[in-house]
Amino acid sequence: MTTFDRLLDIYFRKILELSALAPPPKSYKFLKFSGDIFRQFDKYDPGMGQASILLNAANNIANAGIATFKDAKEIVREYLKFESRFVLENIWIRRENSRYILKSFCQKDVKSLNNILNRQNCVVVCAHTSGLYTIVELLRVIGHQSPFILMNMLKQPWDKATPLQRSVIKTIPSWVEHQELFFVEDGSVMKKSRESLNCGRSILVAPDVPGYDQKGVIVNFMGNKIVSGAGAAKLASSCNVPILVAIPYSERCDEPYRIFMKIINPTGNVTDDMAQIYSNMEFVVKKYPACWAGWLYLDKMLSRL
Repeated sequence: MTTFDRLLDIYFRKILELSALAPPPKSYKFLKFSGDIFRQFDKYDPGMGQASILLNAANNIANAGIATFKDAKEIVREYLKFESRFVLENIWIRRENSRYILKSFCQKDVKSLNNILNRQNCVVVCAHTSGLYTIVELLRVIGHQSPFILMNMLKQPWDKATPLQRSVIKTIPSWVEHQELFFVEDGSVMKKSRESLNCGRSILVAPDVPGYDQKGVIVNFMGNKIVSGAGAAKLASSCNVPILVAIPYSERCDEPYRIFMKIINPTGNVTDDMAQIYSNMEFVVKKYPACWAGWLYLDKMLSRL
């Protein structure tokens, strides 16, 4: 670890642990002034093996026409505050602090989400925003405990993990005690997901989860064609349940999340269904770009074509 990484590790483990004692949005106020510290813009790597990843994100924002490169760098700075917010909320997840999880969201949106899931189980698709883990925990808190498909970060050696990766590694062992997690690396994850959906439960996934055959589909996103996994659409189609795009977003890091919600009824055409998911995700990301971690690797999605 570099000196900056060690300082960031202390910030995540010690300072945010103290900040997490306060309820939101009070705890978020601290992030407004400190959430982007200990990251060198041209050297910081959250764990993707690319030291210039923040510059890469700014370029991706500029190339998507969201902002000029100068303004894009400010958006990335705000993204770092949301990254710290992700770490802060992971602490609440580990502590099973249901009250703070609830207060992390606009209560009107929580009620709407609850009403939708009371009517029908769904494949709930969430973007890679800072609130990804938090909305999974929110569903459990409001009585819709649903398996969540994610990568298994426990395979990452602790001594080689970045401060952000360590936050995830610390979260998973305690989280799995009360939240069902399906790891992408498990060869039976799609089978388990189908069984859960067929039993009337919902499933939570990110939009790029692979499908049964591991092949992706090509969809339009941010003015380009990208390759995406299609597991979400394949699960919805095979189990005859709707897709619920549910994306937490916030204009600033010190405000509760709103939740964008859109129901998509599967057509049976996996490419078309995934295109609808990405169209809705693009709508949210363009309005609230600082929330989305995908700017870090958007160009990698394009380069696989």
